[in-house]
Amino acid sequence: MCRWLLPLKRMHVEFGTRQLHASAASARIKITYGKQKRTADPKGGKSPAKVGSKRPAAVNAADKAKKTTRKKKNAGFDFELKEWPAFGEPSDKQPVAEDNLEGPFYAVRGGRDSFRGVVLNVLDYKALVDDITYAEGRSKKTLAEAIDWSLKSRQNRSTCSQFFAFRNGLDGARGITVASLVLKGALSRVSSPSLEKFRFCNMTQALVFCQQAGTSNTDWHTLEGSVRYLAKHPNVFTQDLVAEFVVRKVQAALRKGRLDTLQKPFFAVRGGVDSFRGIVLHKKHYVALMEMARRAEGRSVSTLEKAMEFCLATEPNEKACTRFFAFRNGLQGARGIALDKQELKSLVARVRTPWLEIFKFNNMTQALVFCEQAAIKDSDWSSLEDSVRYLSRRPSRSTLTLIAEFVVRKNDARLVSRHLLLGGEALSALSSARMMRVL
Repeated sequence: MCRWLLPLKRMHVEFGTRQLHASAASARIKITYGKQKRTADPKGGKSPAKVGSKRPAAVNAADKAKKTTRKKKNAGFDFELKEWPAFGEPSDKQPVAEDNLEGPFYAVRGGRDSFRGVVLNVLDYKALVDDITYAEGRSKKTLAEAIDWSLKSRQNRSTCSQFFAFRNGLDGARGITVASLVLKGALSRVSSPSLEKFRFCNMTQALVFCQQAGTSNTDWHTLEGSVRYLAKHPNVFTQDLVAEFVVRKVQAALRKGRLDTLQKPFFAVRGGVDSFRGIVLHKKHYVALMEMARRAEGRSVSTLEKAMEFCLATEPNEKACTRFFAFRNGLQGARGIALDKQELKSLVARVRTPWLEIFKFNNMTQALVFCEQAAIKDSDWSSLEDSVRYLSRRPSRSTLTLIAEFVVRKNDARLVSRHLLLGGEALSALSSARMMRVL
């Protein structure tokens, strides 16, 4: 090779080497996601910027000023939430109840909206797991196994989602989010003296926490209690609660308005028409129940809790409050309410069936809802509070309408007969072959 060509060959090799180093540096920058700010020159030139190197004083001062401004904007705003454990606080720890719930139970981790918890039916399970890349789910025979599996990975990983839940905010606002920024924005919009906020390790508890806003119920205190609450209300689906309460954006609309805020005041009655004892939501019904009774007592109160306390209280000289004997699922779907035990016996003798249900209540509101919910799985009648909420969701079925339909008055054979047929009509409406109509 000619001697004058050697320098050119050496230059070509060195140039190619530089190209190789430059491409490697570019690849390294991509891998480190911007931590290396300048390209490394293998032979001289500027060295790569080191992560954490000392920044200019002017830049530090500017950042400090920005932080100070943010602190002033957020002065007095506290969105730190106390964590509520899945098994409740020490005062909530009770012996585990006998697991009388029928399985299977579906435990979910990392489902839709980061769902973690336990659901009771396949529809909810599929809605939370299907098409979610990292979702995990298992079917367990017992509730204890499902709870244990759903919470297990949380003990091993510190990155599990936290569920921030709040309720009783401005205008009864309530919601759940897994993002702290969304929480901060939401809480700044709903600040209220009555605001409650907690951090949960599972979404099932958080959902029931929001669902029971405005009530004295404490099923949400434990994950087990929350699952049992959902079991008692089969018409309440977990996927519906997720759609209702989960807040995904800072400016997203919030679920507002509880019964306690929308229905003020509540009208509590003792000794009204047909010895009515209970709660009504409309003033005209309250007036009607009071005007036609001699010894009626009533009160307008601001909260549902106070209304319940008044209507269930007994006077010092009163031996016992009136009992309301309710029956349903009798012959031809008969159902009704008797105010006298002897009258109940005569009615039961006429409508007895193997599936007849009879309960004694200390208020008429529950008894009315008990009859209204015959032949369906809903159990709002199991508490006075849930019964009032049930009636609030169905304004067309007023208390006066239900009294006229279900209360069996003594020595009124025509009305008893008519009432029983009406009860049968309502119950057999599920089957057109058995439908009856009595004018």
